[in-house]
Amino acid sequence: MKVDLTSGQHIGIVNWITIAATILGAGSYLAWKPRNLRAQGIMMAGCCTFIGLLTVDLTLTALCHLTTFRLDLYAYRFDAVFGQPSFYLGRILEAHRWLRVVSTAVYDTPGAFFLALATAYYTTQPLPEAKDFMRTAVICLIPAPLLYLVVPVSGPIYAFSTFPDFAPVLHSAHVVYLYPPPNGVPSIHVAFALILLHFARKWKLGILLGSFFAFFTFLSTMGLGEHYLVDVLAAVPHAAISIYLGGSTPLRRTQSVCSSVEGTFVSSLSEGG
Repeated sequence: MKVDLTSGQHIGIVNWITIAATILGAGSYLAWKPRNLRAQGIMMAGCCTFIGLLTVDLTLTALCHLTTFRLDLYAYRFDAVFGQPSFYLGRILEAHRWLRVVSTAVYDTPGAFFLALATAYYTTQPLPEAKDFMRTAVICLIPAPLLYLVVPVSGPIYAFSTFPDFAPVLHSAHVVYLYPPPNGVPSIHVAFALILLHFARKWKLGILLGSFFAFFTFLSTMGLGEHYLVDVLAAVPHAAISIYLGGSTPLRRTQSVCSSVEGTFVSSLSEGG
């Protein structure tokens, strides 16, 4: 039987293999050293990824039932200013099968990339920085369903039957009713890729792999028809806010240190009084 690698159905299994390996590896180490905080962190990362992947389909199904109106035509009109890049990139992927395979692989395996970086942090970096990474990832993902309800957009492959071959001329925009999930604005795939790149910059290999992941995530989100350019642009401030709130920026670290010093000072004064 011929396997279609461009469908993503077989590639997605990499996420589950990575999760299983992570949980088994961390669990085996914890059986030997149950109080090891680094192994506990890796185990937590694996379990969180497992729960996250399990709940994604349930969340998207719930969103489909909560609303069927979509703002795709407004997103399409915005993209028209830039020449409909989703359609252009879609035609490039259609013409180059290998490029489509790589793009699909990257799009369908964010969990594997996340766990690889989480493991690197928990094994080589100070624990507070590893916790910053985990916190940032959670902050990025948690508000996504609410944002999807506020700005429901499905993607050009669902709104236009001619994708990617032909981008129709649209003179006016209006609400349309679609049944695919409204998980468009912002593109969490792109936001997550930017966060991974931000945290991977500690290593030269991390910069290389992070850039590879970010580039092909950008290419796949639009080229596969899942997102418009406006979705990708909205992902940039979403990622920046998540990184700031996660505590990994120099400003947030300074504020955290100042708060800690202030708390210690006040506590010492209280004890002295």
